[in-house]
Amino acid sequence: SMAWGSMVDCLLTCPPEQFGEEFTISPHASYRTTAAKDWKLEQESLGKTIITEDQKEQALLAADVVKNKHRYSAAMVEKSKSQVLLMQRINHPLADKPVGLKGLVDFAPENEPFLVDLKTTRDFSEGGFAKTIAKFGYAVQGAHYLGLWNLQNPNDQRHRFQIIWQDSAPPYEVAVTEIPE
Repeated sequence: SMAWGSMVDCLLTCPPEQFGEEFTISPHASYRTTAAKDWKLEQESLGKTIITEDQKEQALLAADVVKNKHRYSAAMVEKSKSQVLLMQRINHPLADKPVGLKGLVDFAPENEPFLVDLKTTRDFSEGGFAKTIAKFGYAVQGAHYLGLWNLQNPNDQRHRFQIIWQDSAPPYEVAVTEIPE
């Protein structure tokens, strides 16, 4: 499931050529032969995630729903900077020197008071979203990103954090929620 989310994220937030740098389609149906095992080890040593052609096609369909079929998410993606690196050094009360913090926000829409992150999920329901937010600490992630953004961009303060949720199963439905301030 992490590979799935990473594929969709890459298709939506990165230059097109980066997909080929991060993912490779396996020419092997299994890894029982020595040649197949060697190929797999080589790809993994290069840092590539091995996928199937079908997985790539499904990820392209999912990205298309976010980018073109769901009006609100499409508008956000279109008018956003993507993969915005947030870095800042802060004084921490328990540290004797500044501590480095960083984050990588998926979308920073222009002229909006919020930041946006993309999440894929198997439990595509309001209750599922709430459980996932709690389980993975997405409220903390949102606060972290907003704090870093506001330190780094004093003339563009943001106070809201939205999530584009995408069902990880066809037809790859999309919903957008906001974590309360």
